[in-house]
Amino acid sequence: DGPVLLEAVERDATDRLIGPRAALVLLTLGAPWDAAAARAVYARAPADGPLMTRGLWADLPVIASEAPGGARPDLLAWWGFLTESAGPRRADPPKGGAGKGRAIDPEVLAVVALPHALTRGARAASMVRMELARTGGPEARAQAARDRESDDPEIREVATVLKERPATDEERAHVRSLATGFVIQLVGASPPALDDVVSVARALRKDESPDALRLLLELFRAIPLDIRWKAPHLEVFEGLVVRGAPLALEIERLIGIGSDTAIDLALFLTRRSGGPAFIPPLERFLATPAAEPVRLRVRRELVFLYTKWSQHGGLPDDVAKKFANDLATWIEDSGDRSGVGLVATLADLGPAGEAELAARLEGPKRELYVAGLVIGGDHYVGADVTKALLAPLDRRTPRIERRRLLGVVFDIASSSATATLEDARDRMNDEGRADVDTVLRYVRHRYSISR
Repeated sequence: DGPVLLEAVERDATDRLIGPRAALVLLTLGAPWDAAAARAVYARAPADGPLMTRGLWADLPVIASEAPGGARPDLLAWWGFLTESAGPRRADPPKGGAGKGRAIDPEVLAVVALPHALTRGARAASMVRMELARTGGPEARAQAARDRESDDPEIREVATVLKERPATDEERAHVRSLATGFVIQLVGASPPALDDVVSVARALRKDESPDALRLLLELFRAIPLDIRWKAPHLEVFEGLVVRGAPLALEIERLIGIGSDTAIDLALFLTRRSGGPAFIPPLERFLATPAAEPVRLRVRRELVFLYTKWSQHGGLPDDVAKKFANDLATWIEDSGDRSGVGLVATLADLGPAGEAELAARLEGPKRELYVAGLVIGGDHYVGADVTKALLAPLDRRTPRIERRRLLGVVFDIASSSATATLEDARDRMNDEGRADVDTVLRYVRHRYSISR
């Protein structure tokens, strides 16, 4: 396969799909194909955009390190020498519409087109140094350390991010030692820099030891409840998500603190994670007087959590039915002026939500639910909702109302509503039948949803 893949790289290096994927495979095959792929990438792969040094050309050292036994030091050193003083060539601008694409290079290559001189290989060279520092001696590590203090923001970014990938037991132990010191500093008068906490949190995320998990929890609890520390909180929290920590207890702890900042952080983090484990603490909080200032926000976080649970499967029918009833109550709450925007969310709860929506369309607050579907109906539902929508429609219905209802049906009806539309057609005058026929022409060809 090596020769075929190499030919693909050389032929399709500018193709955003074929060339990069073929090069990735070659780089992970090891010698001699990694060197052949590197030569082809260096010669042919373009920059991804104006002044860009990211993409395959720049990330080759990290990709090559995925080969069995890691990247060869001689390959890395060679790539570093080449990219230190050069950059990838610029690609030709894409073709616009039916027009012909413009070529950067002149027809007679007496000179090099200026755009090619605007790219640089600083990112790639820095990646090489960081990869060599992971397996090399003191000189390589000192060079990588200088990159982390570089005045060049791109080099500094690369050096910092790659530092957060501890590979050896010694490196992981060093990160845990830093984290232990940070926990002490965070509860003291001289906290560490925010970026340092973020960097250590990212490194701990890749450490599967029990000590790393314990330190992530300690960091999470020690970080100040201050808006300026939101980024470190998020990084530590996402590390805990990856490690499967009992985060519902941490959310409950934040809510229990009671300050505006703590509650805001708790709600922000539940939205970022989106797991059903956060539903019980939020529901308990919503039932207390302390939730009143953020009552509407908590409701919407619960709507998000329940609908995500439903969409990913596993939401029990009885739980969905109870929440659908609660949601309808919130929609009808006169104190929530934007509650109408939640109507379409009932359909996201599956059969239980659709049943609740159909029942409410047949009730005294029908207009509220129709208005909500006009605003936000965006996916197909079963026949019961369509039947409830069209139930009052007949030849006496004013044209504007008839077309409003048929517009909603057009947006949300699956082919299972075909019979309901045909029944409604029979109740119309000539103009109404023509309107229904227009909707039927599309609806009958959609997929069916049986509830």
